[in-house]
Formats: sequence, structure tokens, C-alpha cells
Amino acid sequence: MSLAPCCDMGHSWIGRRAGVLALILLVPRSTLAASLTVAWDPVIEAAGFVVYYGTSSGDYTGSVDAGNATQKQIDTLASGTFYYFAVAAYDSSGVPGLPSTEVFSTTAGVATSTPLAIQCPAPSGSSPSGSAMKLDFSPVVSGGVAPVTSSCTPSSGSMFPVGSTALTCTARDVTSTRSCQSAAIVVAATKSVEFDAEVSNLANKCPNTTFTAIWASLAPQTFAVVTTSATNYSKGACAALRETSNVHVQGVAQADGRVVASAITFLAGSRNPKQLDASHPLGNP
Repeated sequence: MSLAPCCDMGHSWIGRRAGVLALILLVPRSTLAASLTVAWDPVIEAAGFVVYYGTSSGDYTGSVDAGNATQKQIDTLASGTFYYFAVAAYDSSGVPGLPSTEVFSTTAGVATSTPLAIQCPAPSGSSPSGSAMKLDFSPVVSGGVAPVTSSCTPSSGSMFPVGSTALTCTARDVTSTRSCQSAAIVVAATKSVEFDAEVSNLANKCPNTTFTAIWASLAPQTFAVVTTSATNYSKGACAALRETSNVHVQGVAQADGRVVASAITFLAGSRNPKQLDASHPLGNP
């Protein structure tokens, strides 16, 4: 194909794109190498030409100086592989102009690559607040005939809520498509805590009760405690819970600020609740 002149870049010939006339496929010299020849229109005042090539459109990983010739054979290409080519003219200082429109073709022979395969990641994270969090990941892709591309849904960098989110990744080459499935797991962070507290706002029936615990006699804090059928009681029972009861609570602080009690010990006598462990402020599990 032949292209019309483009914008003036300071040198009339630099602004012109070299028009590629033909792409000729040659027989590879061996099973590991192949050749393709690119030919293009001459450009007035050009000192020479450079040929760009690669296995992805617009992403040229190789280049070769063709001098002032108007065609160039590109050697040592992979057999059975799809390539993109573009040509640009350069001036006496070696400064190249705009590249031509791409042409493309597949080299002769059988590709030496292994079959396309993809392995899905299994990203995971722990959310201190219990809210959605960003997870970054990438699939492992191997084999295939270039160009090979891959993508995942949801994509890397997306926000994932607490729980399990289905993840699908796909790889594509010029001959096939492969997919895989996995899951992204986000858990809410938890922490073991224990403290003395006074019971307030007791609600629901045993064994599944809730109450407000007043924690620490100095600058008291309140938070919700949840008991379950798995909660162990010492020196009493669930039915003995009363307003103003003084108890020692052991449990797990949840991301939402509640404590699920694993054990409750009734404290003898009537006394102000005290903080047992200052390193476990419940408001910051």
C-alpha cells in the first residue's frame, strides 16, 4: 500500500510516511528461523530507512537499518509466528520520521511454542475495617503463538468486598483461547480480646444474647458483646446475666466493633469494671 504525505515536520521528507508496497513471505532457513521481506516507496532526500517489527501491533521489539535501499529482508524471525512491520525514513543525522502504516504476516514453518496455557491467581486480603479492599494480581500465561494477550474479570486493581468473589481469566493467541476460574477472598480482620466489664442493655434470650459492655472505670467505653451457644460460662450461666452484672469477657473482636464472646466469667461482688489489658482497645481491633 502507498500512503500520502503527512504534516511538515521541519524536513519535508521526514513528515512523509514511507509507504509499504509489498510484504513477501520467504521460506524459513531452518525450523528455528524464518525470513520476511518488506518493500516500500522511495522518499526524496531520505538518507536511509529503518524497519521496525514485533509480535504486537504498535509495539516493536526489533529494528534493522536498511540503509538507502527500498526493501529489506528480516532474518532470524521465529517460525510460524505473526509479525507486524513498519518503516520510517531518517535524515542525515539519523533522526527518523513518522513510521508507515503497519503490515503484517505470519512466518513460514511450524511454531516452536508450547500450547497456550493460563493459570488463574487466587488473590486474598484481610480488611481491617471490614469494607471492600483493592487487590492486585495477574495470571500466569505460558506457551502460545505470539501475540498473546490476557485479561481477568474483575480486573486487577478492582475493589473486592468481604467474602468470595468469582474470578475468570482468559488468554488468547492467534490460534486459540484458554480460560480459568478461581476466586478472590477477602476476610475481615479479627483479634482476640479480654477485659472486665459491666453489663448494660441486656437483650434477647439465652444462649444468643447481646449486651452493652461498659469497659474501664476511667473514661468508660461501650461496645456490643454477643453470646452464642458456643460461649462458655464460669461461676454462673447465661441465665444469670443481669443488668449491672460484672463479668470478665474473653472473645474475638470483629471488624464491625462487636465482640463475639467465647467465655464469660462472673466476677464476685460489686465493683467498678476495670481494664485488664490496655493493649487491646476494642475500638481498634
